[in-house]
Amino acid sequence: MTKRTRMTRQDTPETPRRYGEVLVRAPSGEEIPEIPYEQLEQLDDAVFGALGGDAAALDESARLYPEVAGAAPSDLIDESRRQYIRHAEQIVRDYRSAPNDDLAKTFAALEILLLVADG
Repeated sequence: MTKRTRMTRQDTPETPRRYGEVLVRAPSGEEIPEIPYEQLEQLDDAVFGALGGDAAALDESARLYPEVAGAAPSDLIDESRRQYIRHAEQIVRDYRSAPNDDLAKTFAALEILLLVADG
């Protein structure tokens, strides 16, 4: 599972929590409910799987992206989008320098770029 380095997890004494619960906050300080956080993790897994050449993950990315983009905090979606774009652009650059490499992976990168372009 992809690690979300942009978030901090902290137990807060001022907010009562049951033992074992973790409070997840966006960089803006906004608390992220568990469901959008899990959806964002699933989206990350799908997108990076797609960028690795997994066709099923590409389909899953197309299904999940609009749903998660509407549920998760916008600053997290924006940061995820930047990561997806950076990774996809690198795949396209690599293909341009060595066009005999995996065309399916490059196609997936272009599909991901189109998917997140509207944001």
